[in-house]
Amino acid sequence: MTDLYAGGGTNINGALTEALSQLKDESRPAYVLFMTDGLPTVGEIAEPAIASNAEKAASRNVRMFSFGVGHDVNSRLLDRLAKNHRGRTTYVKPNENIEQPVTTMFQQISMPAMTDIKLVYEAQGNQSGSVVNRQIPEALSDLFFGEQLIVTGRYRDAGNVKVTLEGTVNDQVRRLIQEAKLGSAEETRRNAFVAQLWATRRIGQIIDELDLNGQNKELVDELVALSLKHGIMTPYTSFLADETRSLEDRKLTMDEATNRLSSGLGMASGAGGFAQRELKQSLKNAERASSAPQGSADGLGNLFGSASPAPDAAGRAKGGILPSASPGGPVSGLGDSNSAGAAGMGAGRRATVRKIGDRTFYWKNNEWQEASLLQDGKLKEIEITSVEQFSTQYFELSKRENGRWSVYLSIDEPVVVLIGDKAFRIVPVKAE
Repeated sequence: MTDLYAGGGTNINGALTEALSQLKDESRPAYVLFMTDGLPTVGEIAEPAIASNAEKAASRNVRMFSFGVGHDVNSRLLDRLAKNHRGRTTYVKPNENIEQPVTTMFQQISMPAMTDIKLVYEAQGNQSGSVVNRQIPEALSDLFFGEQLIVTGRYRDAGNVKVTLEGTVNDQVRRLIQEAKLGSAEETRRNAFVAQLWATRRIGQIIDELDLNGQNKELVDELVALSLKHGIMTPYTSFLADETRSLEDRKLTMDEATNRLSSGLGMASGAGGFAQRELKQSLKNAERASSAPQGSADGLGNLFGSASPAPDAAGRAKGGILPSASPGGPVSGLGDSNSAGAAGMGAGRRATVRKIGDRTFYWKNNEWQEASLLQDGKLKEIEITSVEQFSTQYFELSKRENGRWSVYLSIDEPVVVLIGDKAFRIVPVKAE
């Protein structure tokens, strides 16, 4: 048997088209599990062509679950296939036990609870047009036993609404109807975590669009604006948290984000590409607003030439420290360590982003500055009234609107905050 040897290549295109062409019964959902530990080397190897051929071969009821093992896979292709076929992607690191993620996936697809899910919103008042926009996820995947369905979105008009969840259960169409109320801005002010969760998911969605469809200026602008407003740092926007970085030059800021996105998302495989898609999925599928995305940042720390340690899966800097939680809770996001940013900080560095109430503040020029005042250099264009802490004017501001603004005024460091339509600089009392 000495004439036998291990050889050959990886024909991903052929395997996918062959498997998909066998699924002709469109009366019920069909699940395809695509598992790979390598890059395409035989037959069609171009990523867009493989994805296109898979779409042509698949029937409309196919769901594809992509499963990548190790770093030597085209992680962007796995995401593309899963998205095109209403499935999901699972990543297994080189040193990770493969048994658990495989078992979890098989348990999911073996027990679907509801398929072909749709959410319909019907206005019951004076709302006009689409009731909910920017729903995330846009297309709802099948729901399996043991899972929960979390959907976020935005709405313009407050009022009563009827929400209908429709799907197929045991070949029967089922509808669940819930009467709800969309509150006004004042009524929902205490639920700021919902906006934070939506922003987290929207950032993941934007990165996904840029990853799969290429650069788009409007999406980059939105990514930067959301990251700045909500303090959600990604490897592409963590420079915003650099206390020495001025944000007055909008073009310079956007160019930096664009370059980082091009450099990072250009990697389709390897440890860096693998980690970016894992982080992207963590953002898209976030279930809580107050915690950092639960994805590994291995391979991201040196993505932009940073010499500092990369944060680990919990957002802690290896060899460093995670800043203590500020009054508004921990800062969301994994940042690369080019900045003394919110998440990936070395020992001895201070936090440069704070979430307080429903506002985000950045440490710039030795003071905390509200995010809404930093965009496009607005801080220099508006009049700022200085108020000494514990002065008569200070207490007057604290009492406004039943003490609504007091949480922003009680910081023991200089802070610039927007109250109503006016900006105030709260200056701590100097020590004797």
